[in-house]
Amino acid sequence: MTNPDNICTCQDQEYQDHYCIDGSCDPYISGGIQPLRSNCYNCGYCKTCSVGSCIDKPGVKGKVTNVSLEPIEGAEIKILGLDLNYITDENGNYYICGFPEDDYDIVASKQGFNPFPKKFTFDATGVITINFILYTAGSDCKPDCSKTTDPEKPRCHADCDGINGCKFFDARTKEVCTTPYERVVGVTETYNETHKLTCCKGSPYLYKKIPGTSLIFPEAENIVRITRIVFFRGQFARMIIDVFD
Repeated sequence: MTNPDNICTCQDQEYQDHYCIDGSCDPYISGGIQPLRSNCYNCGYCKTCSVGSCIDKPGVKGKVTNVSLEPIEGAEIKILGLDLNYITDENGNYYICGFPEDDYDIVASKQGFNPFPKKFTFDATGVITINFILYTAGSDCKPDCSKTTDPEKPRCHADCDGINGCKFFDARTKEVCTTPYERVVGVTETYNETHKLTCCKGSPYLYKKIPGTSLIFPEAENIVRITRIVFFRGQFARMIIDVFD
């Protein structure tokens, strides 16, 4: 969208009131592009310049993070089919406004991460929130150890261990959920004689009577056992307290 006054008002005070004149760059611009956080691109064709310029206006906004939910500064948000883009601020936020009603594809990208496309419908009457989580480039692994390329239901993949936030509880958990074939994320499998596990969702949990006791545990992901010697009914006894959820 061409700024009628060819002026981009930018977020950073030091980048305020940069001018784009006849396609040439002002002294503050290097290589024909404004500094990253100014969000003013290609002199003579000023884009959306700041989050502040869109506040309370119909548009699309959101946040870009990595798999640890840490904000990604400097990610490019582009609406395909329009010459509109935005560079996220230090908090990973973006806000684009001033475009017509239609169905759009929007893409978040940054060097070192895989691009992430999404679709949305804009009716020019409100603000749509679209957040992005970018994964490390060269890998399609997700935090739950499934892959973006899984054709239908997400499955656990052994080769995703340690990538993009995926972490199996231990070697046995990985073996149970990925050998001889990848289990669907969330399926229940047997871990050992007393424990089961929900593949790619937490640690093993007790599920049946423990030998030597009269206790039967319901399915639970986390159990803490406390053992104490106490004086009970005139004699010493072992007290066992189990807390589970």
